[in-house]
Amino acid sequence: GLETMKQVMASQLPDGPQAEQITLAFDMYGQMFRFCRAEIDVVAIGIRTDGDGNMRIGERFHFRPEGKLAKLPAGKGSSPTELLRGLPADDYVFVGGAVLSPKLTEAMMQWSLGLMQSNSKLYGLEEISDAQMEKLIETSMASMKGIEAMGFRMAPGKVGEPIYSNLLFTMRMPDSSQFLANYRKYIAAWNEMTRDAKEGGFAMKFDVADATIAGREALRMTMDMRGVMVAQAQGNPEAAKILEPMVDKLFGADGKMKITLVQVDATTVASGIGSVSQMTRAVERMLS
Repeated sequence: GLETMKQVMASQLPDGPQAEQITLAFDMYGQMFRFCRAEIDVVAIGIRTDGDGNMRIGERFHFRPEGKLAKLPAGKGSSPTELLRGLPADDYVFVGGAVLSPKLTEAMMQWSLGLMQSNSKLYGLEEISDAQMEKLIETSMASMKGIEAMGFRMAPGKVGEPIYSNLLFTMRMPDSSQFLANYRKYIAAWNEMTRDAKEGGFAMKFDVADATIAGREALRMTMDMRGVMVAQAQGNPEAAKILEPMVDKLFGADGKMKITLVQVDATTVASGIGSVSQMTRAVERMLS
């Protein structure tokens, strides 16, 4: 299965950084699958369509009783309508929502960071100190603390807009001001750590600026995705020819992914990928 795919992919590339990156990436996927096998014994997915051509997808997981995740408290129940509360009531390509258990969110975040730490070479972070990683884990835990529910929506794009535009998430928590303050600390810790990252890894650096969106406090983050993707080419011109136009299609002509976090109200934060004008329109619809 996965091991065979890793060998096939690596064999198609000359020995060097690219082949090593492929091997490391498949090893990380293996860790993820082993974790899921140890914690989850049943996954159920249901699909329902209506007369208008809309498709509704629902999923449920059953955790293994002996696993760590099964022992964590569940999130509060919510109706399907409540899951979409706060999202703009306009056209969409897809829309969805989920109730989150704060303890489960914390556990998954800790696992994700542990996965990154154990695969530090893939991210170019093998020379990062334990103190830097501990600080990142601490601030990331604080940044995700208290999130109770999340909704998401992708709106239809206009001709020429990048694929990852018009993408909006809503998060509900007890204190949105504290969430943004904690998130700023997390991003600062991330940038401090990735400052020492080696060229060619997957670790991305954020350019961060305060902003005002629809009269609300906001945080604007920009990542040079073209720089990250081209670095993966590792001097391979043919790979660069494929990656550069792909980045343009995904993120726009400047090759940068722009993420905005907006404090919509005392308990809601909106997060979106796209331009300031797109995010402003989305927040204004949320407030109307």
